[in-house]
Amino acid sequence: MVNDINKWSFFQLLNLAALITLIILFEKIGYILFDAFLSNGSSIMMQIYFAVAILLTVSFNYFWIYCQVKKSSGNIFHNKFWRNGIKVFGLSLMILILTILVSGFTGDIFIIVEQNRWVMYLMAVLFISITYFMMVSIVSKFENSPFSIIKMSFYATSIMLVISIFMM
Repeated sequence: MVNDINKWSFFQLLNLAALITLIILFEKIGYILFDAFLSNGSSIMMQIYFAVAILLTVSFNYFWIYCQVKKSSGNIFHNKFWRNGIKVFGLSLMILILTILVSGFTGDIFIIVEQNRWVMYLMAVLFISITYFMMVSIVSKFENSPFSIIKMSFYATSIMLVISIFMM
């Protein structure tokens, strides 16, 4: 049992390292792709680039929860935290969006992102992650199987965010 928990904890740490590596990769080559897409006027390529980034980020969150479910005995979604998750993650999402909007209107975000682009990627990962975890807490109210919960949440979050990218 302890070895099984250690194995899944190791996978979670590996998952976190992979997500950080993805952010660093976006930092290193992302602006090159972004500039190339802008200069070619290829908005569909930019949308595909963002869609892939969203799918990768949601996949990292899915794998994180999957490892947590494998580590725990029983259904972790019956915990009081997940019943109140809609409120917690909804409030977190509203605070994040409000912070981005206020700092955008004051111009502070442009100064911060110009000096440290990784902040922009961190905010995007936070937004996508909070959205996924909020979806997990919503789906957990209607579904009992933990693996169905995380799978349905993955599909719902991915579809919702990717469609919103292509609507822009």
